[in-house]
Amino acid sequence: MVNFKSPIAVIDVGAHFARLEIVQASSKGKKYETLEKLSNVAPLGIDVFTRGKISTQNTFLIGKILKDYSAVIKEYDVKYIKAVATSAVREASNSDIFIERVEKLSGIRLQELDSTLESRLLFMAIKNSFMQSPLFTEKNALICSVGTGATLVSFVEKGILKSSENTRLGSLRLLEELERPLANIHLKEVIKPFVESSAKDMLAHSTVNFKNGIMIGVGSSVRALLRLSDKMQLDENGMRFIDIANFDDLYLQISEMKTDEIAGKLGISDTLAQSIEPCCAILYHFFHASNAEKIIIPDISTRDAIVSDFIRELKNEHDPFTPYIISSVKSFGEKFFYDPKHASMVASMSMHIFENTHFLHGLNEKDALLLSVAAYLHDIGLYVSSRKHHKHSYYLIRNAHIPGISSKDIEIISLIARYHRGGFPKNTHSEYQILGSEDKVKVNALAAILRIADSLDFIHKFEIAKIKFDHRKKVMEIILDGIVDAVLENWAAKQKANLFKEVFGYKVRITGR
Repeated sequence: MVNFKSPIAVIDVGAHFARLEIVQASSKGKKYETLEKLSNVAPLGIDVFTRGKISTQNTFLIGKILKDYSAVIKEYDVKYIKAVATSAVREASNSDIFIERVEKLSGIRLQELDSTLESRLLFMAIKNSFMQSPLFTEKNALICSVGTGATLVSFVEKGILKSSENTRLGSLRLLEELERPLANIHLKEVIKPFVESSAKDMLAHSTVNFKNGIMIGVGSSVRALLRLSDKMQLDENGMRFIDIANFDDLYLQISEMKTDEIAGKLGISDTLAQSIEPCCAILYHFFHASNAEKIIIPDISTRDAIVSDFIRELKNEHDPFTPYIISSVKSFGEKFFYDPKHASMVASMSMHIFENTHFLHGLNEKDALLLSVAAYLHDIGLYVSSRKHHKHSYYLIRNAHIPGISSKDIEIISLIARYHRGGFPKNTHSEYQILGSEDKVKVNALAAILRIADSLDFIHKFEIAKIKFDHRKKVMEIILDGIVDAVLENWAAKQKANLFKEVFGYKVRITGR
């Protein structure tokens, strides 16, 4: 049982800053009180996006900062700590060495925050920030979280997350890819072909129409650059926004300013000031390509989202993001013209079997989600070819960016789909061989369940009425809500139930009522 009398600490190491927040959470409700908030300049972004790795100097800097944070954490007698590193560390070629050295210097172990998990956190933080405004559920929204190495773009249809993509359009990465220093006045035109085509292409492939919708800007560079505008307005719900005409004027103003002038005016580091014009360019081209009516800047940060989510985890509460994972999965399936009726039926039957066989597999709620995602997407490989389509499904899922699903879990989902038909998992399969033993067991168990669910909907459109077990004879009987002849029972048992029998030791019998 978590003792909420003890404070909670969250550390966020980003591209420009390292931050610590110590909060006192309430055992009731979702509110918390900030007890301490510290921030230190940490220019990791300029390291990673110019040299590809974090320098020794900055490794020692982060080690010292976190050691100081550790002392503050001890003063508050903190029992629960979450320390994460975002895109700069994630993309560094020496990230493993960096994390190891920082832990030895400070005693704090950093966890890399996957971009798909970052998109989940930001979406929930943005959704919560619109609690007093109907805009988020009444209009379509394009979310642009501009980082130093990448921009995370999310497509939201009247409050429902449809998809999210991580594009290599970062404020500092753009400068590095130009490979030569440029005066700010020339930067605007040189950046244009890089960003404009990417924005138009990404929006052209989206099913969400943003005309008369809203754009939401997130990130430290976004918040900084909008402090240069005196045209920011507040809507009737207290949300800060700027319309397209005033944003165009702001972009022109910034393009005529020197980096040291921006740094002095905003009181920020030269590194952050360097990122302001590229950040403005990214927002400008997505703004114009989307035809949104205004950019809204919510007062949120990654750290705020991490704090709220950490408290939810400690309270062992259900993840409110799960429905948005499924909506994103369905949107991803639509790209490959999947059969939504078949996919939904297989997902439903998979969950029914999963719940009724818990005494056999002992897996948890998160594993049920992995099975559900695999069930929705198991046939998308048909888009490539009907021949060996399970292998094509594996490749397409493995390269998917699904908000809320980590890269490790994507690998497991892709393998569950890969083994929904065809041969059983084998150590001679390289993609399966690299898994740990626990994940291998999980893939076998969930693929066995998926095979049964897929076979049930493949021939008949019946729903499962009941599942019974004869433990003496080791038989699982699936009773469908309809008349089923012996041919189907025999076919399913021979063609689709063999893996289930091998994994769980139970034969499968299909009957009707």
